[in-house]
Amino acid sequence: MKTYDYPEKNVRIFAQRFSDWLDGLNLCVGCPGLHACKQKTTGSVMELVAQPLLMNIVTPCAYKRADDEGKRHQSNYLINDAAPEMILTDLVKLASPNEDPVYLKAVKAVLDKMKSDDKTGYFLYGNPGVGKTYLAAAMTNHFAKEGKKVAFLHVPTFTQKIKNSLDDPDYIDTILATLRNVPLLVMDDIGAESVTSWIRDEILFPILNFRMESKKTTWFTSNESMESLKNHYMYNQRAEKEEMKAVRIMERIETLAKPLFLGGKNRRRM
Repeated sequence: MKTYDYPEKNVRIFAQRFSDWLDGLNLCVGCPGLHACKQKTTGSVMELVAQPLLMNIVTPCAYKRADDEGKRHQSNYLINDAAPEMILTDLVKLASPNEDPVYLKAVKAVLDKMKSDDKTGYFLYGNPGVGKTYLAAAMTNHFAKEGKKVAFLHVPTFTQKIKNSLDDPDYIDTILATLRNVPLLVMDDIGAESVTSWIRDEILFPILNFRMESKKTTWFTSNESMESLKNHYMYNQRAEKEEMKAVRIMERIETLAKPLFLGGKNRRRM
């Protein structure tokens, strides 16, 4: 091994290690990406290193290093309920000229909002499957990559967790404090949760009220318009009408975010 100035006799001594190394390299030939990795540990590659003995060392391959780099911003998520594949969603790439013109208009509106000094968010609403969550996740990723602390909260899941954690007040206090104080919060699928007076008035309202008073950026996604969301919050679990409670919570949402309709086709069926 003249290239590495390694004694030839040692090559013969460690022949099995060379064989293992070559076998590992052969598994990587023509690999198109992590999804097709043939290694025992996805994204790994074996290297030979003289230290001074010849050693087989497992290191991340180029695909794995690129994947890790693309996900580095995950550390800035204090809460992340988005689907795993959305962590790679990129807002700029969504602004492709080949995109649905209706969706592209919304993407450009979001980009313009992010470039401005306006602290209000958007209330992204429209039919199921049109890409509201996807767009909100791309926006959140952008700020996480800039080092900003963010939270992406799926409201129906969150409210169910709160109901299931009544015997753990420390958990409830911790998550509520996070949601009140995180610089950027997305409340995904708001209006899809089951409404009770307690969830509306003791959980959601204090979060929204604090964020409104503190001028903290808050975005929403919903299948409901603001008008239909008001109706959603108007009735409690006993079907009793509580209009003023609905007015109070909607005032906070309307102050925190401006409505932005997303039309277009159902992307889940495409």
